[in-house]
Amino acid sequence: MNTDKRDNLAAEYALGVLDAGARKDAEARSSHDAGLREQIEAWEARLAGLERGVDPVDPPAHLFERVSARIDAAVSPKGTRTIRAAEGDWHYFSKGIEMKILARDDNTKRQTMLLRIEPGATYAGHHHDQGEELYIISGDLAFGDFELGAGDHHFAAPDSDHPPAISRTGCVALAIGGG
Repeated sequence: MNTDKRDNLAAEYALGVLDAGARKDAEARSSHDAGLREQIEAWEARLAGLERGVDPVDPPAHLFERVSARIDAAVSPKGTRTIRAAEGDWHYFSKGIEMKILARDDNTKRQTMLLRIEPGATYAGHHHDQGEELYIISGDLAFGDFELGAGDHHFAAPDSDHPPAISRTGCVALAIGGG
């Protein structure tokens, strides 16, 4: 994890703004990442006592009703589901790779997910029982000498094999395939 990402995660953890899944992932990651653990402790020390000397403030009248109305107005149309960019949980997939599941169909065993791959991270080779689509949103991903870049779409047919993949500069990709 690069220094900026580590510091952002540490700050969000110390501020208590991570959802339950992201908080659990941060705790798991900090158990084997001394740098992250140290940054969390540094942020907690910086923020300690911030609430001292600040009088509690009652929220304005009808605030809850206004917030509820805005949430109700922002609900996806019936029969659809939306995951906003800041929503959903990123989960550890393998060293240097995180994934966010966007949709899963248990009947067909297919899922749609975002992959976030750090520079130099390797995605293990694997076999495809089903077809898999991969769309590179940003960065690069290479299977040996075969390279993909931002905007490229890659399809792996059922019963095909992918060799290990590496991202030289880091990568964000959308993957749709067997789960």
